[in-house]
Amino acid sequence: MTLTEMSKQLAVMDYEKKMLTERAEMLGGMIQTLSAQLFNAFADEGCANVRVTGAGLFPDGEDRVISPVVRYKGHVPSEEKEAFFAWLRQHGSGGMIKEQVHDKSLSSWIEAQKREQKEMPPETMLKVAELESVTVRKAPKSAER
Repeated sequence: MTLTEMSKQLAVMDYEKKMLTERAEMLGGMIQTLSAQLFNAFADEGCANVRVTGAGLFPDGEDRVISPVVRYKGHVPSEEKEAFFAWLRQHGSGGMIKEQVHDKSLSSWIEAQKREQKEMPPETMLKVAELESVTVRKAPKSAER
């Protein structure tokens, strides 16, 4: 496969991935809206669940069961973080406290350190893999095609 053919294939795959991501985000919003409506409908009808027959509807042919459920999501204000952690430790739940650095933040930090030729931690502390890649961006209107 030539350089041009591989580049074209990569650009098409990158575009398809972006379209799928946008579609997934749109579907996520639609699911959230319909889910809220269904939750209320279950309550109104006093229904515990609905079985959806999978034959002809899903590629795996398996049935699905739709049930209302209450989920919880918490947020700790940054100024209360230490007090909340202390409370968790006091009440036997300190094991869920995790100190971590997000992967993308770490990758950006490594890139900046390398670019600015700054000191890096010893390899025993931080393993750095160099991944060779290419980027795909929309070409400016005046670019050669």
